Amino acid sequence: MDLTELKWTKNVNHQGDDKYWAYQNVGLVLNTFQLNWKTEQAENARKPEESELILLR
Repeated sequence: MDLTELKWTKNVNHQGDDKYWAYQNVGLVLNTFQLNWKTEQAENARKPEESELILLR
């Protein structure tokens, strides 16, 4: 995996009773994937642009 163009990382935490998955019911092919952001991080949510590489951890 080539990460030379990596611009962003986002820590993803699970919510609710499932201790393994942060996002459930996600299909195999997605054109758009909505990430959840804390209210106090709303400004950060606007910074990534289309086609920029984000690492979800």
